[in-house]
Amino acid sequence: RPLPPSSKPSTASHALRFDFEWSDVEFLLSAFAAHERQAKLLMDKQLALPAYEQVLKAAHTFNLLDARGAISVTERAAYIGRIRNLARSVAQSYLDSRARLGFPMAPKAWADEANALLTAQAAVQAATQAAQAAKKAA
Repeated sequence: RPLPPSSKPSTASHALRFDFEWSDVEFLLSAFAAHERQAKLLMDKQLALPAYEQVLKAAHTFNLLDARGAISVTERAAYIGRIRNLARSVAQSYLDSRARLGFPMAPKAWADEANALLTAQAAVQAATQAAQAAKKAA
């Protein structure tokens, strides 16, 4: 005799049970490291969108680790920082890639404004680095 609809296990409940009880912590730890490493490699190759996909995968893997209770409170903060830094780097990489192309999809006024802001930002960064170098030399 079949179970009533409310008592049948759903696919979602199987997935949740796996995520919270049976997922392989060692595999998840190595997967997080692999996604993080791959994102950095892709950014070095100026491939921002595939790098972004790796950041999403790393964040999902972190969520699985967190659901399993596999990381401590201190480790949790460190993982969140690593994901945040990766996401920030990927966003900068994407901005740089669009700037190299002259923001081809943006209206000209927006592209000009973005280029002016990026030029000013680069000048401030160069001045800061020069001041730091002068301070070290003194």
